[in-house]
Amino acid sequence: MDRRETVKRAIHFGTPDRIPVFLFSGNACDTDIVQVVLERWDAGESGRETEWGFLWQKSEQDTSSMGVPQEYLLKDWDNYENYVNNIAPDPYDKERFEAVRKIEKGDRYLMGSLYLSGFTVMSFLRRFELLMIDMYDMPERVEQLADIVFGFENEIIRQMPEYGFDGVSLFDDWGMQQSMMISPELWRKYFKKRYADQFALVHSLGMDVFFHTCGYVAPIIEDLIEAGVDILNLGQADINDMNMLKEKYNGRLCFCQPINYQTTGISGTKEEIYAEAREIKETFACKKGGLIAELFDYEEMGWQPENPRNTEYQIRAFEEIR
Repeated sequence: MDRRETVKRAIHFGTPDRIPVFLFSGNACDTDIVQVVLERWDAGESGRETEWGFLWQKSEQDTSSMGVPQEYLLKDWDNYENYVNNIAPDPYDKERFEAVRKIEKGDRYLMGSLYLSGFTVMSFLRRFELLMIDMYDMPERVEQLADIVFGFENEIIRQMPEYGFDGVSLFDDWGMQQSMMISPELWRKYFKKRYADQFALVHSLGMDVFFHTCGYVAPIIEDLIEAGVDILNLGQADINDMNMLKEKYNGRLCFCQPINYQTTGISGTKEEIYAEAREIKETFACKKGGLIAELFDYEEMGWQPENPRNTEYQIRAFEEIR
C-alpha cells in the first residue's frame, strides 16, 4: 500500500495499514501528506505582503506569528467598491501554482492549502470587532464580504484538479478556550451553507476537505460533518471533551490531531507527550481508520519548547503507536 492510499483509507475508513502522519511544517521527519500553500501570505522582500492588499505588522522579537494587519482595508465600507475593483486578489494569477511543479511528491497524498480562509480573512479585511458588530447591524455587508472571500477561494479550488491535488485544506478558527467566538446560531446563519457549498464543490472535483479550527468548537462539529468535512483538525482537542469526541465521532469522521502545541508539546515531559499520543489514538482511531497524526518541527516554526527534544519525542511517540 503506497502512502497516498494509506491516507485515503484513513480518511474514508478503508482500513489503512497504519496511522499516516502529516508533518505540518519543518524538516524533522518524513510525511505521508505534502501540503502546498496556494495563497500568498508572506510575499515581497520583507515577507510581510499579502495578496489581499495589506501588510503584516509585527515586532522584531516575534518569530512565531504572522502578526496583525497593518491596515484594515475595509474599516470603512465606503472603500468597498474600490477594494473590489482595484485591490482584491486574482484567483487566476499565473504564478499561483508554480510551486506545485517543483514538488517531488512521489507516492504521497497531495494537499492544496488555502491556509487562512473564510471568516478569518474577512476579519483581516474588516477588523474583527467591526465584523462582529456588522453581523447584527449590517448583515448585507457581511454577505458581500463573504462573497468576495469564499468566491476567491472557490475559483482557486476549481483549478486544483488540473494539478493532481487529492485534498483541499482550509484554516478558519472559531473557538476560544471555553466558548466559540460567536453563537452557534449566528455561525449557522452566515457560514454553514457557505461551507456546505464550498465542500460540495471540493467533492464534485474528486478531492477531500481538510478543515482546521482552533479552540472550543464542540457545538458545531455535527454541523461541520453535515456540511461535508472529511478531515477535522482540532487545534486543541482536549478542551472539546475527549470522552464526548470519542463517543459521538469515533468511526464517523477522520481527525488529524497533534500533540497539543499550546501545552504538552511545548512544555510537557517525554512521558506526558507519549501519554497524550496514546490518548489521541484511543479517542479517534478505530480499526477501519479515522486518524492522521499531525506533527510539528517546533524549532523550525519559531516555537521554543522547554525541552529541546520535544520535537523528537512527538515524532517518536506517534511512530510507536502506529
